[in-house]
Amino acid sequence: MHLLIALLACTGEGDGPAKDDSVVAPDDSQTQDDTGEVPTAAGQDLGLFTASANLKVYLNSGQTLPESPNQEITIGKSQDWTALADFDGDGLDDFWQMPSGSNKVRIWMNEGSVTFSEEHQFDPLSGAGTRRPAVAGDFNGDGADDILLFNTSNDKVIVYPNVIGQFDVEDGKISAGTGLGGSGDWASGDFDGDGTDDLVQLAGSDIRVWRVSEGLVDETAPLFATTTPGAVQAFGLDIDDDGDADLCTWGGSTLSVFLNEGDALTAEASEVFLNTSGFLLAGDLR
Repeated sequence: MHLLIALLACTGEGDGPAKDDSVVAPDDSQTQDDTGEVPTAAGQDLGLFTASANLKVYLNSGQTLPESPNQEITIGKSQDWTALADFDGDGLDDFWQMPSGSNKVRIWMNEGSVTFSEEHQFDPLSGAGTRRPAVAGDFNGDGADDILLFNTSNDKVIVYPNVIGQFDVEDGKISAGTGLGGSGDWASGDFDGDGTDDLVQLAGSDIRVWRVSEGLVDETAPLFATTTPGAVQAFGLDIDDDGDADLCTWGGSTLSVFLNEGDALTAEASEVFLNTSGFLLAGDLR
């Protein structure tokens, strides 16, 4: 059964046992919907990473996400920082992990049709230490996703550009730091359609979206601000493929989507009950 997300008429990224790092090749039949057809790509897809190191893939078809996953992949380790982000600039989001207490980045390349290569390991963040939290996104608009870290010792936001093969520590962009401080949970998405990902901050029940331009965070005023009690995650997902990320919140079993109307978010969210738990990730998977 599919549930339509968000195109309303008015509008007309847990701790658990580590698994091995093998990638299970997807069965073609798993990518089909309940009509037996492979879903046509629309906006961004959804991934849910579980405590058993299982990536459940929900393919977006006609601005519709299914209630049950189209595909499941065993990949990575469940306790590591995880993101879906485009490492090699091919337009497909890859599977990224950074082990806790390490500056190494482990990446499984998306080879299309939601198939991932063997793990590639990079040690690009020499000097970055173990600062957290980390956020992946295209923060300089060059088509490849970068890594953003908060240095909580001096309240700075640092973007390490991805130069395809390494993250450039020497050319890191350091924002002024006027109070974001890294507190709360963070994600990314291009909310203003300028080709550069912005920052989503969830602190308690407050959600703020901060504009990023050329690798620097504009902390003067948020693009969007809202309050959603009960959310454990907030992130951007372009559900309707209009170039602007829509704001998603995750309460642990229900995904809520607030459409981005350019200068405001829809007042009421459309919801999908996924009936499972894990960490949600948005990405271009096909």
